[in-house]
Amino acid sequence: PAKITSWEATKRFVAESTMGPPGSPTVATEWTVEAREGGKCLVRVVHSLFASTDDWDNQLDGLEKGWPAIFRVLRRRLE
Repeated sequence: PAKITSWEATKRFVAESTMGPPGSPTVATEWTVEAREGGKCLVRVVHSLFASTDDWDNQLDGLEKGWPAIFRVLRRRLE
């Protein structure tokens, strides 16, 4: 499960978690929402993996491949 480490209602939040076996590095995901004209918004996501070696790069690559599907669902829910 993720832990919310920062929260600004309707504007921004950061969630941190570890994914994988014990000793896995922390993954942080920051979501920022900015209002735009015409009832639209811009959603920014920064996804960070905090590892001391490159051994975890393939895990991050795998996580990144899941984002397009998440954004499609988010877009449908917000429209």
